[in-house]
Amino acid sequence: MKKQNLIFYILLIFFLRAFTYDVQICKTEDQELTNYYEKYPSKKILAEAERIVAELETSYYSYDTIINTKQEKYFVDCSSCLSHVLGMAAYPWYEKIFAYAVMTRYPQRKNNPPIQRALAKDYANFFMNHDSSLDIFKGWEVITYLEDLEPGDVIAIKYEDGATNTGHVLILAGKPMERSPYSGTGGTDTPAGFNEWLVRIIDSSSSPHGTSSGVSAQYYPRVPDTRTGNSKNIDEGGVGAGYMILVTKGNTVGVKHRIHGWRRSNLSSSTLYRNDNSDIPSGTIRPIRFGRAIAFDSNPRYYSDYYGVNVEPISIYKDMNSFVGTGDESGDGGTDS
Repeated sequence: MKKQNLIFYILLIFFLRAFTYDVQICKTEDQELTNYYEKYPSKKILAEAERIVAELETSYYSYDTIINTKQEKYFVDCSSCLSHVLGMAAYPWYEKIFAYAVMTRYPQRKNNPPIQRALAKDYANFFMNHDSSLDIFKGWEVITYLEDLEPGDVIAIKYEDGATNTGHVLILAGKPMERSPYSGTGGTDTPAGFNEWLVRIIDSSSSPHGTSSGVSAQYYPRVPDTRTGNSKNIDEGGVGAGYMILVTKGNTVGVKHRIHGWRRSNLSSSTLYRNDNSDIPSGTIRPIRFGRAIAFDSNPRYYSDYYGVNVEPISIYKDMNSFVGTGDESGDGGTDS
């Protein structure tokens, strides 16, 4: 009996040591990941967006926000989708954008903002007017050149041409891949001297960014969108990952290239929009900007009041199990036109 007890205790000690070792490894790995995300918050933004795409059970493109993280249910438009991702992954960074939106649009209502989140145009304005010397912009940097883009960057497009929606926001989820410029019928030809780049993105849209089947082979090789034919995406809308096109002037190796335009997808019907009126000779101007969350001192002692703006309307995004919000004018038209 004593021998059996001895064996039992030896095995128990061995098990406890092994268990403790595994726990220590897990704690070390968790701490390393935490440290990594503190240093590179944009990567945490990307990780949360990828998690939602992988685990969602139901999604629909909706101006009225309905989110239930326990059920992995996301009825969102582009700005509520991004607001949720930032709220869960990088809340102090999101506070800055929301505060800027309130200060620029409703300066007399800072104590009682009439909006529940930043809209697509707010993200675009934040990046378009970015000034690193001002406190409210700290924690974000604007990326100008294609070669500097990294997965986890936020993409903001502003519609200034009388469109119903204010713009569109997305999360960059892959490095640019060069493709031959489009030339043919059904879309807008890419002017000579310009090059196009395919980039993977994550967003909420009313329809897929391109398609994986059933279209002409005259354009780029087919690239899939997770919403295409997916029963979890009602009417093929809502949260998903797809591809869009960025346009640069030239592709000289060793030279950084500014982004002059963009297309919503790889489809031949996808319109070429201009970033500004400087180079591409014609077409509708819809400015596109890229912002990256970077490490900054988010100590509440210094950043809690955000210039008197009440950020309570967005605090729910920090710890959201179930949330229903009102609609707004933000969004993406969701068509390749």
